Amino acid sequence: MYALNLIDAPTDRSGYLIGTRGNRSTFRPRHVKDGSGDQGQVIVLDRFRPGRASPLDTPINVKQETHKSAEVDRARAQTARLTARLRMLKRLPYNHDGEGAAAPIPRSVDAALAFLPNIKTAMAYGVTLDDDGNAVVEFEDRATGSFADITFCADAHSVECYRRSVGRPSTAMCGVINSKEVLDFLREAGIIA
Repeated sequence: MYALNLIDAPTDRSGYLIGTRGNRSTFRPRHVKDGSGDQGQVIVLDRFRPGRASPLDTPINVKQETHKSAEVDRARAQTARLTARLRMLKRLPYNHDGEGAAAPIPRSVDAALAFLPNIKTAMAYGVTLDDDGNAVVEFEDRATGSFADITFCADAHSVECYRRSVGRPSTAMCGVINSKEVLDFLREAGIIA
């Protein structure tokens, strides 16, 4: 037996789920309640045909599953947007800003692209280039006045990190992206977990 989340699925008058993509099978949604008291509606499939839907293990904590899924979807969407922006920035020519900015350094942009999936923060963040063509990831929390950035250097291994918070002195450091010192700095800034 398999269970699928039921989210705005079309049903007929009898409450059966209407099949999609030419699937003539119908399934009755059931309400489920797990041990934690969470409940939700799932579809229980007695006959599962691969390629029609993705099975999930039962039982399911529907509320928790949906919440985690939404967080993961937001993070993936943010990473996809920033990946697309970095790829666009990578194609810019010399003097793209009309003020003599250097052309993007491909190794720097590639290092930033590789780092994006590691970001785990609630702060808003974006990507840009500095005047030397290095990729920069900037983080900002306007509610607390916090700001941080990571500049990926041309050698593709080194980074320059900076952070500032209200009531604390600004700090900066340079180092190898995977070094303990840099990772600790980024954890303290709330950028990675």
